[in-house]
Amino acid sequence: MEKVKTIVILILAILVILGGIFIINQIKANKESEEQMQDILKNVQEEKASLTEYVIYGTHLNLKGEIEEKKEEVKNINLILKNLEKTQEKIKLNYKKENGKIKFETGEIINEGIDLEKIELRKNNFTNRNRRKRKC
Repeated sequence: MEKVKTIVILILAILVILGGIFIINQIKANKESEEQMQDILKNVQEEKASLTEYVIYGTHLNLKGEIEEKKEEVKNINLILKNLEKTQEKIKLNYKKENGKIKFETGEIINEGIDLEKIELRKNNFTNRNRRKRKC
């Protein structure tokens, strides 16, 4: 009987230690991803964009829009998606300068845009929470 108590206490202690290690690793991973996003965002210039067209075709989202061209050199234009848990994903947009404006788009072909099923944000936040159970 003493051996059983000792084994149970040992197993519980190991589970508590493993749980603590798991929680600490999750906190560190979240902090590292936040720091990475802060590194990305510190070089970002915010400008208001006009969205001129959006199309959802099957699982793809296509966006087109424009921004007033500034004197600064534009290196790239990205769309940053963020869910309620602050997980972020950066999507590079195609762009060209035309008539004093920078015109951007996710893709030229209708099903070449953002594949909504491949966005990591969806897997982390939306998949299970927003599904409704059907009553028969």
